[in-house]
Amino acid sequence: MGNELYGAFGRDFTTRDGAQIMLVAITPRQWQGALEILEIGPAVAVVEAEAAVSFAADEGVRFIHRDRLFPLFEAAFARKTLAELTPAFAARGVCWGHYQPLERAMTDPRLFAGNPVFSNIAHPSGETYSAPGFAATLPQDRRARPRAAPRLGEHTDSVLAEVLGMSAGEIAALHDAGVVA
Repeated sequence: MGNELYGAFGRDFTTRDGAQIMLVAITPRQWQGALEILEIGPAVAVVEAEAAVSFAADEGVRFIHRDRLFPLFEAAFARKTLAELTPAFAARGVCWGHYQPLERAMTDPRLFAGNPVFSNIAHPSGETYSAPGFAATLPQDRRARPRAAPRLGEHTDSVLAEVLGMSAGEIAALHDAGVVA
């Protein structure tokens, strides 16, 4: 689905001056504001009438008909500059932001570099990269550092013994037969 927001209306769009933004319209206010500022209300009304739906009343319907809506938004964004849209979106409560591909988001301190949820850790692959820890902690608890994912098969013996109740001999037989490693 690329950058499409599942279940509602949202995606990245490019403005006339080449800026890439992400627009999301979940609430009726966000939807109406975007239509007004982009000046596409009448064109969207035609799609609504043809589909016999109300985009203002149901964000899920916007998602269902996104293939018909996206070209209208693309054309409207191609007519507007970021400088025109920024104050207008702010005034109308439209939900948007600068689009960040993952490579750029990884350097954003709000998302990864300065976010205590993420830590750089060594993984079984030998690579070191940012991984999330617990999203929330209780005030009296210290945030635990994230751990690398286990190596494939690392816990096989303990799972067979503790969960399935297999004996050491039974587990050894599985290893000998090449069933587990």
